[in-house]
Amino acid sequence: MIKARRDVLRSIALCATLSCVVCSASAEDTKMYLSHPDAVDGATLRDGKGTEFRVFAIEPPTGSRICTEATAQFVCAEKAREVLEQYASSFLTCTKMGAYAEIEAIRC
Repeated sequence: MIKARRDVLRSIALCATLSCVVCSASAEDTKMYLSHPDAVDGATLRDGKGTEFRVFAIEPPTGSRICTEATAQFVCAEKAREVLEQYASSFLTCTKMGAYAEIEAIRC
């Protein structure tokens, strides 16, 4: 009886250890690195291979809506693209969040 309990405890410990290894491996799989990606629009980045990624939790303006800042007027969507381009002008460490409209969603 005692030996059976010991074997069960060993099995549980082994399963817990393997689960931790699998969790850490999957956490590593969700990390990705982008170097100087291009901004397609106010929420989409394109890497050097042409793969597009949707930045998680950003909903940029669309269409030709005009925005005003002080006395300057500009197309809101283009300004959003320029801001994302500046943000992504270096090396980004991102986390994959799943698919968004058939494009991989990322959080950087």
